[in-house]
Amino acid sequence: MLGAAAFGVVKGIDEGYFVTHPTYGRKFPYEETINPLPPVDDWIILGAAALITGVGHAIKNDKVRNFGAGGLLFQGANVIRIIVIRGLAMSKGIQLGRVPLRYTVPIRPIKQI
Repeated sequence: MLGAAAFGVVKGIDEGYFVTHPTYGRKFPYEETINPLPPVDDWIILGAAALITGVGHAIKNDKVRNFGAGGLLFQGANVIRIIVIRGLAMSKGIQLGRVPLRYTVPIRPIKQI
């Protein structure tokens, strides 16, 4: 699963740039999409993994295909995680904000049920 590790490093660099350049704001590729979908940069990384997997299938190269598949496993799970967390928060009426490394946390305190 070298692909998963490589895409994890790419995602870490992406998040590191987002954190270290706070004035960059919501400009491309960090702009938000519609809720509960993740920001554009997450979709770009997922698309790159899908593209590498597709190229591996097209040229019938198992190493390239498996590298891309590892990236799909890593970033696909990340995108699903963001959608689920944001969707659950929306169902409870909680507005979520972005923080470093995009750990999704409530902006206002959660009421005890």
